[in-house]
Order: sequence, then C-alpha cells, then structure tokens
Amino acid sequence: MKLLHTIALPVLLFITGANFPTKVIVSQKPIVKNIFQDGDSTSAAEARKLIAEAKKTGSKSLAINNLFEPIPTELFQLSQLETLDLTGYRLKTIPSDLGKLINLKSLNFSQTNLKTLPESFCDLKELTELDFSFACSLPVFPASAGKLEKLVYLNLNFLASGDCNGIAPDSLLSLPSSIGFLKSLKIITLSKSNIVTLPESFGNLVNLEMLSAGKAFGLKKLPESFGRLKNLRDFNAALTDIEKLPASFGNLKNLRYLSLHATALKSLPESFVNLNLDTLDLGSNNFTSLPANFGNIHAKYIALDNSPLTALPASFGSIKNLEELDLSKTGITQLPESFVNLKNLKHLDLHNNKLKDLPAKFGNLKNLEWLDIQINAFRKLPESICDLSALHYFSAGNNNINNLPACFANLKKITDVNFYNNNFTVFPAVLEQLNNLENISFAKCPITVLPSFISKFKTLKSLNLHGTKIPKLPKAYNVMDEN
Repeated sequence: MKLLHTIALPVLLFITGANFPTKVIVSQKPIVKNIFQDGDSTSAAEARKLIAEAKKTGSKSLAINNLFEPIPTELFQLSQLETLDLTGYRLKTIPSDLGKLINLKSLNFSQTNLKTLPESFCDLKELTELDFSFACSLPVFPASAGKLEKLVYLNLNFLASGDCNGIAPDSLLSLPSSIGFLKSLKIITLSKSNIVTLPESFGNLVNLEMLSAGKAFGLKKLPESFGRLKNLRDFNAALTDIEKLPASFGNLKNLRYLSLHATALKSLPESFVNLNLDTLDLGSNNFTSLPANFGNIHAKYIALDNSPLTALPASFGSIKNLEELDLSKTGITQLPESFVNLKNLKHLDLHNNKLKDLPAKFGNLKNLEWLDIQINAFRKLPESICDLSALHYFSAGNNNINNLPACFANLKKITDVNFYNNNFTVFPAVLEQLNNLENISFAKCPITVLPSFISKFKTLKSLNLHGTKIPKLPKAYNVMDEN
C-alpha cells in the first residue's frame, strides 16, 4: 500500500484503505498548508488587522500564518471563532487566554515550535480537530486533556521529522498517557513521526476508526491494550520497526484494512487469523512460514510479496473471499493442492518464484482474470491453465517454455499474452483461434518467421518482437522492434 503525501484535507475525509469508505467530517477547508517555502512572515501589526477584520465581520474562521511575534491579545476576544489556523507560529509558548476561545472546533498548530500548552487549553471543550503536523515537537498535554471530550481528529504527521525551518527538532518518542482519555477520537495520523511506543492507555480509544503510522520508522511496539480498539477499521503501520504484535491483535473484529508492509515482524500471533479483513499487506517482511491455520483469516486482498516464504500452509485454500493475491518474489516452489479452492480469486501474481508446475486442478479457478507467472522455472504450461475461462491477461515471460498446449485456444476472453524471453522457435499456431488478442509479446524468443494469420487479428494493438530472429517485420501493425 502507497502512502499519500498530499497534506490538504478536504471537507470529507474518506478512509478508503480498501473498499469501505467511512465518511468523517473534518473541516470546511484545507487545514494544513506548507508555508516554509511559500509566503512571508506575518507581523504583529498585520495580525491585528486580520483580527480586527474578523471582529468586524463576525467571521468564525481566522488564519494567521508564519507569525514570528507574540499573538496579539485581541485574538482571544474573538469568542465566536470556530476555526483557528496558526500554521508556522514560531514561538515556544502560547498565552493562557487561548482557553477563552470556547467555541473553537478546529485548531491548527502545524509547522510550529510550541513546547508547552497552557492548562486552559483543556477548556476548549468544543474542539474536534487538532493538527500538529510538521511541528518541531508535540507539547506536553496537560493532565486534564481528557476534558477534550469532542476531539475527533488528531494529526501528528511528520511530527518532529522535518528541518523545522532551520531549528533542530525535539525527538518525541512516545505519546502522553493522557491521550487515552480522548474517547471521541476517530482518526490519529502518526505517519513519518519519531514515535517509538504507544502508551498502554491507547487501548481506551474505543471509538478510534483510523490509525495511520506509515513510515513512523522508530515504532517498535504496540501496547497489549491494542486489541481493545473495537472500532478500528484502518491501520497502516507500513515501514515501521514493529517486531511483534500483541496477543490481543486478533480481537480487532472491525479491522478492514491492515498494512504491515516492510516491518520487522517475523511471526504472527495465534489470534491473527480471527481478523475479518478486506485488505492485508504483509509484503516485504521476514516470514519464512505462516501459521498452520492461516486459512481461517478473511480477506479479499493479500500481499505476501518479497518475503522468504518457501511454502503456503495447506489451509490457505480456505480463504474463501480472496480476490487478489500477490505472491511475487518469494521462495515458493509449489502451491498447496487446496489452492484450487480459492474460487473467488481474480488476480494472481506469482512472478519471480521457483515454481515448476501448478496444482493439477488449477483450472478450477474459474474467476481468475489476471495471471503472472514470469521468472519461474516452467518448461511447459500445464493444461489446467486452459480451463481458466475468465482469463484475459497472462504473462509467462522469462521461463523455458517452447510451445503452447492445443487447449490454449479455449481461452476465448484473453486479450494480453506475454512470452518474453522463452524458447519458442515458432509462433504458436494455436493463437490463431483467439480473436480478442490486443497485446502480444514474444520478445527475445528465437522465432524466425511471422505467420500470415497475424493479419487476421482485428483487435491487435501491439506486437512485441524485439530481439527475435525474424528478418523482416510487417508495417501494418504496431510492431515493437528495436534492433
């Protein structure tokens, strides 16, 4: 799963890690702006003008960006304010009068140098959004932070990870335990922060729906209480240093999107198979095996790519809802016989493994539309492939195949075939019976003659014959040849 690096939030934030949009109202306008390169600093005099205008018009929204001087006291008289954007505020403290803004709902401290928050901060009981993204540190929350009972959204993306406008950032390693009091929190973003651990009180956030911690490279551990996050739907911990999941992890019954891509995990807890997921990314980890009962898990998409797996458990075929599977770049030498029970599988990536054959009943995968077996050890295609009646994309490049079975003609829906760098010396005649072909590649195959039936392919868009031994190529088609 790729992380978005856009930092403006729209009126509605859709948590879409998979196919389950969860609608959460977060703002009436973008609340994060990158101003380190844009715009000049705001003087106190200019700030007063903005404040006076807001007072005159009764505006409920005010932005004073890149202020290098103390905040004018007049600001704290604007009790009607609901949105306050202080992006780029350079001072380390903020006056205690902040607590007078009792109607404030959205507060933006992104790219600031704040070290502490006044006790009055906890009087902002209407606050629903709090943004410290790109800040040089997270101020210590007052002990009474639990009073912020309406806080829904907390943004700590890139916290203490930037250059802080030339100021050395503090190294924040953990969140305050008081965060556990914020029972209304639904979204926390920690991406690319320096967080190492989460407090045990984190499990008290029973309404949390989304936790984004991708590229929080120092995050090594999750609290045992993590399994109490009963409403968590979206958890991204890709590119973290998490070494072990808590035993309670399988209690996350509402979790639908989980990315543990490129972590330090070597094993999974027994409870893991109790998850009911849409998307599971375990790619680029150090798993050499999966739990014997891994087939008990529910998921529509699973990525196990780029890992030292050598085999799948026999139970794997029990993942009934699986539609897309990435097993590329592993050490797998064969698939279990139960694999053919994945009746809903549509997309299968097996490229760059050590496969020599496929299960005898592989053709039972009647819904398979996309199959990649490139860079394996196939010398011939098993005839079971011919029963994949829904197949439209097939790639078998970089094997040792020299012919296609006659039954290959059964693949009437196929549009793309790739046999790059195989041992074909003759263009397979069986392809003449496939009327929907759009893209064909026999590049780097020792083929010497192009058959006349090529002219019958009315739907053909590209024909890649680069590196073949065909001396003269027709001009009637988009023939790729770079000799």
